[in-house]
Amino acid sequence: MNLLFGAGLPAINDGSLLFLQHMIAKMHPYKKGDENAVGSKIAIVFNGSPLFSGDAGSGPSNIRRWIIENDWLDAIVALPDQLFYNTGIFTYIWLVTNRKAPERRGKVQLIDGTHFCRRMKKSLNNKRHEITENQIRDLTRLYGNYQDGETAEVPITDIIETRVVSRIFENREFGFLKVTVERPLRMIFEATPELIERLSEQTAFANLATSKKRKNEVAAAKEIAEGQQPANFARLVVALATLAAIESWYDASHSVSFFLPEMNEDSTLLWQQALLRGDVQMKLKLAEQDHFRKYGRLVPPLPADDGVLLRKAFLSQQCMSDLVRPLRDAGWTVKVNEPDNEALYMIVDASHSETRFSVALLYSCATENDIYKTLAKKCAAILYCGAPYNQDSFAFGISVHVGPVLGWQPPKVG
Repeated sequence: MNLLFGAGLPAINDGSLLFLQHMIAKMHPYKKGDENAVGSKIAIVFNGSPLFSGDAGSGPSNIRRWIIENDWLDAIVALPDQLFYNTGIFTYIWLVTNRKAPERRGKVQLIDGTHFCRRMKKSLNNKRHEITENQIRDLTRLYGNYQDGETAEVPITDIIETRVVSRIFENREFGFLKVTVERPLRMIFEATPELIERLSEQTAFANLATSKKRKNEVAAAKEIAEGQQPANFARLVVALATLAAIESWYDASHSVSFFLPEMNEDSTLLWQQALLRGDVQMKLKLAEQDHFRKYGRLVPPLPADDGVLLRKAFLSQQCMSDLVRPLRDAGWTVKVNEPDNEALYMIVDASHSETRFSVALLYSCATENDIYKTLAKKCAAILYCGAPYNQDSFAFGISVHVGPVLGWQPPKVG
């Protein structure tokens, strides 16, 4: 089970990606020039769930990542809706293969075929559209042309329009990270007589004087009477009134007057709690204002980019823990260079006496072959973060060592 569905498990109510993993496991191996390893190509129709379900790091997301990083996803064709008898949903053809043509390696083609259909003269339950033979040939031609931005004339609400129907993206453009950004809770609190008076208009506060006892009418009436007693109401608002007084001590513009109920053990405890909470609230407000005067803002604005900063942070962390530390432990003097502008790689220089060499660390194995070739000219080894997913499809024609950084052992000094 773990070998067959090792990439991940989707939700229990959707087995589409499980079936796809099963089909991938049955693909014939591919090796160029070997007639016994001809590879396989899969075409399967899915609904939208395998495309969009699952958050980053979930089972469906990990399965999609596994397929893309292995460079098996060749193309996805979006079909029109209302094609099938029992449902009117949109469907998608996934083309999956382990024998991509050289020009298709590291890329995925997306074809918009949602308007390649005609309306049936007589519907069959939910089936109201059909794809003609000519339209099938048009979709096949779009796949074969393999052109980014190719257009076609398609019917849009009885009008023929020219639309872009073919796009080509690199595998890395489908990757993303989920980052949880935590920020301080910022709330405005003011306990003024006007706001306290408005409590009686709030349904939740009014329900405090009602009873949920439906069967025992006598007990319910007693509970309601106790909740509506003025003294009990005063105990409820004494905390807010205290905070209002503390607020007035801090801000002279607030004019506060309130009535204190007859003090007993319960109301005294409530009063002390109100004083404590009010003191904490006032100190927090003063600290926030001091911070604002010093820095000009409470929370720094988040940078907006296409993920470069996140990749830089991840790449730098992996470099220090899995590359720099082993090099230093082996006795080398290490110089760490900044990541490139797109944060796809960074280079580490190691030296000892007269011996010098460089090691490159890639953000992912699924990096363009041109980058591999550029780095191979000046680096003794090219390492990458993550697992070796279909390494030969990206690092072909490279003479230096290529492999995952995890577990890599540098040579010892001397």
